[in-house]
Amino acid sequence: MARPVKRAYDTTRRQAAARETQRHIAQSARELFIERGYVATSIRDIADRAQVSVQTIYNAFEGGKAAIFGRVMDIAVVGDDEPVALPERPEYQAMLATADPEELLSIAVDMSVALYRRMEPLIPAIRAAVAADPGIAEGWQANYGRNRYEGTRPAMARLGELRALRADVDVDSATDIVWTVLSLETYEALVVERGWNPDEYVGFVRRALGATLLSQA
Repeated sequence: MARPVKRAYDTTRRQAAARETQRHIAQSARELFIERGYVATSIRDIADRAQVSVQTIYNAFEGGKAAIFGRVMDIAVVGDDEPVALPERPEYQAMLATADPEELLSIAVDMSVALYRRMEPLIPAIRAAVAADPGIAEGWQANYGRNRYEGTRPAMARLGELRALRADVDVDSATDIVWTVLSLETYEALVVERGWNPDEYVGFVRRALGATLLSQA
């Protein structure tokens, strides 16, 4: 009777160890991508920084450097390596559950800006990786472009349900506006290029979206 329990325990322990190895490799790779860029960072560099063998890297990430970069980006998006998609996370659920339109927009802005602050140091590496690797470019377009749009629409649909949108703004238009104003490109232009404090950007976006989207009734 004890045998199956032992096997289950051993399996769980191995899975936890494998996940910890992946987390450590991803963190080491993130540091190198920020310091040297994506193209200039090799698997050997990552192995040396993580103090593991090259074979350990390939055992942990079947897709090599591109797969590691994908994991680094996944962690940057949600803030950890828990296998919980963004729409299933408490803050996203709270955004869709509130009946206060201003609170909904505030949550949306805070979530996005927190994401962009995690991604900010990686922006040069992202640009280089997208230019160098067609697979990464395709994934970036899907995950950042299309998925971000699809992740924005439920919040705008919620504003529609609350009858909070201006008469001249429908759900599709609201989604387009938020997708554009609350974007990494706008954050980069104002915070990285123009030197705005991230809190200034948060205030600006909240005011801009509130004035553009919400009915005053």
